[in-house]
Amino acid sequence: MNSGNAALVARGLRLSVYDACAYAFMMGVGESYFIAFAISIGATAPQIGYLTTAPLLVGSVLQLLSPAALHALHSRRQLVLWAAGLQGLIYLPLAYLAFRSGTVMTASPVWILIALAVIYHSALLFLAPAWQAWMGDLLGSGDKGSYLGRRNRASGAVQFVAFFATGIILNLSAAQGRGRTAAFAVMFMLAFVARGISIAFLKNQYEPPASPSEDTQSALSLKGLAFRPGERNTAVLIAYLAMMYFSVYVSVPFFSPYMFRGLQFTYLDYTIVSAASMLAKFTMMPFWGRMCDRYGARKILLSAGSSLGLIPLLWCFIRDPMLLATAELYSSAAWAAFELSSFYYLLDAIPPERRPRLLAVYQAINGVGIFLGMNLGVLISSMGTFRGTNLLLPILVSALARLTITIGFWRYLREVRRVEEIRYDQVFLKALLWVPTTGLVYSWEYLRTTLRWLPTSVQPDRKKE
Repeated sequence: MNSGNAALVARGLRLSVYDACAYAFMMGVGESYFIAFAISIGATAPQIGYLTTAPLLVGSVLQLLSPAALHALHSRRQLVLWAAGLQGLIYLPLAYLAFRSGTVMTASPVWILIALAVIYHSALLFLAPAWQAWMGDLLGSGDKGSYLGRRNRASGAVQFVAFFATGIILNLSAAQGRGRTAAFAVMFMLAFVARGISIAFLKNQYEPPASPSEDTQSALSLKGLAFRPGERNTAVLIAYLAMMYFSVYVSVPFFSPYMFRGLQFTYLDYTIVSAASMLAKFTMMPFWGRMCDRYGARKILLSAGSSLGLIPLLWCFIRDPMLLATAELYSSAAWAAFELSSFYYLLDAIPPERRPRLLAVYQAINGVGIFLGMNLGVLISSMGTFRGTNLLLPILVSALARLTITIGFWRYLREVRRVEEIRYDQVFLKALLWVPTTGLVYSWEYLRTTLRWLPTSVQPDRKKE
């Protein structure tokens, strides 16, 4: 790489951090509160499930057309900009929906929200293979963990502040009739502006030349979307990740209703527990990035997968918000490891010229699995109760499934790079020593104590599940 290209790559990586921070602000004031907004306008648990998974199913199937669009445009950046623009525009009707949700409407506002979420996530998933291939070329074949860790820490900090501030604003406005829905409208407008800023950074980000085969192969060829004989490890990795997300989404739609309706959380309680989760996640990102660089993504991924199976079990037996916040700290540390190591592993395992197609296949399989997992969760919740509520049964089944899947794939995944050796128990020990549990929990308790002057939130309707 010559000095001119090196400077462009360095500038592109720097702009990518700024883009990530603007996108994280959008997430913190907008997307992160989709479920809370749905609950505030009377969504049931099945509707929350469809809000979570229907957009992923539709978006993942449409994503198979992403290589064709990339083939037509000959530019990953142009594809990303068009799809990101559509995603940002969805916040305008969302803001209008929030403003009008307290008035008489011709259709159920929850189903309108689900329809808008389908378009929103479809745009996001449509751009994902092109953006991932673009970032993969910017990062090159060297150590990626340190950069990804720093990038995710910066964006996580922005999302944490935006999310926590939004929660306080919603809590203050909750007792003022339509004040809460008006606050959602303002937050969605801020999210629209933030996505516009993110697009400005993306537009000025350097795009390295794509591999020739990426542009010349038939984009809609089924042969191009199939795995090749030498890609067994990639196929195993994608199968493992898809099955894990399938098992995770058996329970995902039930956590928020359980907090609001089972544990009687206020919006402030919900915000604090969720913010503690974000805080642990972004503070751990640099640590996991260095761990992936040094010890490889495989052991980090499997260690995280095991933890993701154990921690949800605590939700089945703990009702105290303080203890649940502590559990969420460890859960978020495990999610940080899982998300960063899986992306790292995919970039290592898939050749650059194959990334747009195989990542589209991965996202499509993932979306179908997530949708099926959610429907399985709804079915399980209708089969009985656990500890007095039907909302905990899918969480219990999901936890056991995650453990079983991780153990089943343990021997089949192979590390792609030459890395240092480390025992699995050492991975857990390093993580336990790194997570600043005591300080974060005391900070959580301090916030609960000092913010007592805030008015109590108006609880969502507690309909019988």
